[in-house]
Amino acid sequence: MSDADILSACQTRSSLVSSMLSGDKFAALSAALADPPVGCKDLSTKDLNSKTVQSVLDAVDEQSVDGIVEKLTDKE
Repeated sequence: MSDADILSACQTRSSLVSSMLSGDKFAALSAALADPPVGCKDLSTKDLNSKTVQSVLDAVDEQSVDGIVEKLTDKE
């Protein structure tokens, strides 16, 4: 997969996650963590992915973070 393809996937995932933030935060976090740009050399793509994950964590109230993180699988 090319860096351009990975960027496109990250942009699509970011939009999806943004639309999920008003609902199920766990589902939004799970979606944000799906298919990270591990093999990508483009730092802006990695930054976008990081900001997508952070946007979910920022949207979760402090008391709920531990519970949501505990529900994640080892792969996530």
